[in-house]
Amino acid sequence: MRQALWILRKDIRRMWPRTAVVWLLMAAAAVVDSAAGRHPQLANMRSLLLPVVLAQWFLVISVVQEDRLAGDRQFWITRPYSWKSLLLAKLLFVLLFVSLPALLDHLVALAVNGYSPFHYLSALLWEEAGLAVGLLFALALASLTANIVQVVMAL
Repeated sequence: MRQALWILRKDIRRMWPRTAVVWLLMAAAAVVDSAAGRHPQLANMRSLLLPVVLAQWFLVISVVQEDRLAGDRQFWITRPYSWKSLLLAKLLFVLLFVSLPALLDHLVALAVNGYSPFHYLSALLWEEAGLAVGLLFALALASLTANIVQVVMAL
């Protein structure tokens, strides 16, 4: 567990600019979503979903490829990380910096529009499950490729 936390701290230190961009995009999308209920003219601005998803995928792919799995000259081979610690650190990063902020954005958007988040808990959980499936696909794709160009070519 200590090794996973060390890897997580390293990833946080190295990925904070990309994480900040993802959070800014998610916050902008949450503001537009929460205001669109009260101002119908903002309904056509919900096109922020695609940049948010692409930024989330880029962050996830970047954090996985920070400790590359493809190849034979990586740091984790010469100074062995436990594969369990590496996997746990990457999953914790995705959970803490992508999934939980997305859930928080949805909760705030519901609360601002006067809806009880607890009333829509099952819908929120299904949305988080869909996000998790997409992010797990990004994690798997990133672990099989060596760089972002190969990810784009694979898609």
